[in-house]
Amino acid sequence: MLFLIVIILWGFFGAITGGGFLSSRNISNLFRQMSITGILSIGMAFVIITANIDLSVGSMLGLLGGIAGILLRAGYNSTLTIIITLIFGFIIGAINGFWVAYRKVPAFIVTLAGLLAYRGIVLYITKGQTLAVNNSNFNFIGNGNIPPLAAWILLLIFVLCYVLLNIKKIIKNENLQERRTLLINLILTIAVSFLFVFWMNGYRGIPLPVIVMLVITFIASYVSNNTVYGRVVYSIGGNAEACKYSGINIKKYIFLVFTVNGIIAAFAGIINTARLASAVPSTGLNSELDAIAACVIGGISLSGGTGAILGALLGSLIIASLNNGMSIIGLDSSWQNIIKGIVLLLAVWMDIATKNKSN
Repeated sequence: MLFLIVIILWGFFGAITGGGFLSSRNISNLFRQMSITGILSIGMAFVIITANIDLSVGSMLGLLGGIAGILLRAGYNSTLTIIITLIFGFIIGAINGFWVAYRKVPAFIVTLAGLLAYRGIVLYITKGQTLAVNNSNFNFIGNGNIPPLAAWILLLIFVLCYVLLNIKKIIKNENLQERRTLLINLILTIAVSFLFVFWMNGYRGIPLPVIVMLVITFIASYVSNNTVYGRVVYSIGGNAEACKYSGINIKKYIFLVFTVNGIIAAFAGIINTARLASAVPSTGLNSELDAIAACVIGGISLSGGTGAILGALLGSLIIASLNNGMSIIGLDSSWQNIIKGIVLLLAVWMDIATKNKSN
C-alpha cells in the first residue's frame, strides 16, 4: 500500500513537472533531504511501538548538531567529534528514559520538557549564532556520495545478506501461502534495490547520508524482527500488563528504547551539521512532528504494539516526496503545511478504522 502511494505521488509530480521530478538529480536530492527525517523516524518508531512518544527529538537534533559543530571548531578531529556526539546522544536519551521508566513521568511531559530545555541549551552554547564548520572530512559525511562501482558492490553485499536472512524463514515456513508471500516480498525488495542504485548512479552515486539511513534501517529492522529485544518492545506496546505478569522488566526496556532514540538522534544531528557545513541553532524545529507523522503514515499505531520499521522509512519518503514535489511546482509553504496536515489526519483515521474493523 505504501509503495503504491509513493508510485502515485512520483507519477503525479513527474507528470506535472514534465519528468523533472523523476530525474536522477532530483531523486538523489530528495533522498538526501529525507535522510534526517528517515533516521529520526527509526528511533521514534521504537518509542511509539511501546505506546510512548518523544517530542524532544527535534531539539535533540539541534543540540547534538550544535555540540558537533562546537567540538570541530575547538580543534577536535572528525572521528573524535562523532564519538563524543554519540556519547552525548546516549546521555540525553538516557535522561529521557530515566524519567519515563523509573520516575513514571508521562513521556509526553518528559519529552515536552526536553523540547524546551534542549532548545534552550543549544541557543545558550551557540549564543544563538550559526557556527560555520570548515572540516572537509566531516562535511563529506553530509555531502559526499558513494561512487557508482562501490554502490553496486554494496548492493550485492546487501542482497546476499538479505537473502541469507530470509531464505531459511521461507524454506521452514510450512504454510504455502505465507511462503509465497515471503518469496514475493524478497524478490520485490531486491528488484527495488537494484532500481534504486541504478537511479542514484545516474547522478554522482548514492549520497552518504542515505547510506547511513539505510544501514540504521537494516539494523533496526533485524533487531525488531529477529531479537528478544524487538519482540519484547512490541509486547510492551501491545499489552504492558501481560508483560509485567510474565516477569519482563518493562522499565529496563523502555529506558533502553529512549536511550537508543537519543543515539539515533545524534547520528541525525551529525549528518545535518555535516550537510549544512555549519551548526544552526534553529535546526530541528518541528522535526519531531515530521518523525511522528512518518511513523503514523507508515502504519505504526500510536496506541503501540504494531507497525514495521520499514513503514516508518516509507512514511518519511512520502513526506519528503510531498515536500520536494510541492516545492518544485512552486506551491506556497502554507498550502504545503495544510496538505501534510490532511495527509497525517487521514493516516491516523485509517489506523483507527483498521483497528476497529479488526476488533
